[in-house]
Amino acid sequence: MFVCDIMTKNVYTIPVDKKLNIAKEIMQWAQIRHIPVVDEKENLVGLISSHDLFKASISIMSNGSFVKESLQAKHLWQISVEKIMVKEIATVTPDTLVQKAANVMRKNKIGCLPVVGLK
Repeated sequence: MFVCDIMTKNVYTIPVDKKLNIAKEIMQWAQIRHIPVVDEKENLVGLISSHDLFKASISIMSNGSFVKESLQAKHLWQISVEKIMVKEIATVTPDTLVQKAANVMRKNKIGCLPVVGLK
């Protein structure tokens, strides 16, 4: 079996120049944990995870105190996706065997494996 047989085909992406609040809204609305980041030509340039958003959200709490949700939201409006996205990401192609893709995920300890090279 190949990756193209089981992959999600309608993927939400986010442009590299957007702010983190948009990524958070997409993740909450679509109930997803990862969003591929694309450039103006729709090329994959990074990946944002819900964990990345969580870390960015708590970065405002530098002294360990509780911060209101409204301040966290304002904080996310100020940070670009490009600033925190993971840039070095493992990828596979649609014709990769599922077993090989699973090995890549296990080896890299990742929960998302973008598929590139779609026709």
